[in-house]
Amino acid sequence: MSERPPLPLGDLPPGPMATRDLAVPSSALAIVAHPDDAEFQCGGTLAKWAAAGCVVNHLVLTDGAKGTWDARADIGALIDRR
Repeated sequence: MSERPPLPLGDLPPGPMATRDLAVPSSALAIVAHPDDAEFQCGGTLAKWAAAGCVVNHLVLTDGAKGTWDARADIGALIDRR
């Protein structure tokens, strides 16, 4: 079997993609370090499961005080919003 060279970023290999259709759990917990990490890391799966009736919860391990480019941002309001 010959090895293929690495693909350029953004390209997909030829042929069918290998996927796995997992059973939908009754509940799921996404544990992440920062606000929006779950959406970037597994948002599609969580959305699919939620649409199928799964109760999805997020546990974010930081308060959301960081991550804005607005130097005048009200940090307390940012934390509350996140």
